[in-house]
Amino acid sequence: MAVNNTLTPDTVPQGQWVWKSPSQGYPAGYFTNEIDFDFFNYAGIHRPVVLYTVPTKLHVSDVTVVSDVSDDLALATVFYDVAHSGTGSNDIVQCIVELQNHLSETVAVGKGVKV
Repeated sequence: MAVNNTLTPDTVPQGQWVWKSPSQGYPAGYFTNEIDFDFFNYAGIHRPVVLYTVPTKLHVSDVTVVSDVSDDLALATVFYDVAHSGTGSNDIVQCIVELQNHLSETVAVGKGVKV
């Protein structure tokens, strides 16, 4: 991740770095930030960011869950598809999916990456 708040005539907000010459009485390498706006040009990430990594051999890349409930609410069916990828994704993958209630009790179990 990189953040760049360099001011140029082509960015918003517009501005520029002006390098001053020693012949003008400034030390070598001296510059000023000349801006054409009335606020400070803050830079950086202004919201929470979460970074995560995944194993290279095999990892879950996506999970899709679709549910269906009968009209009388007596029966519910849950379909799932666990997408996986990585260097080991061509191997046989074993997957167990548990559905838990509000008390963290297992109420249904599915085996395989797709049901």
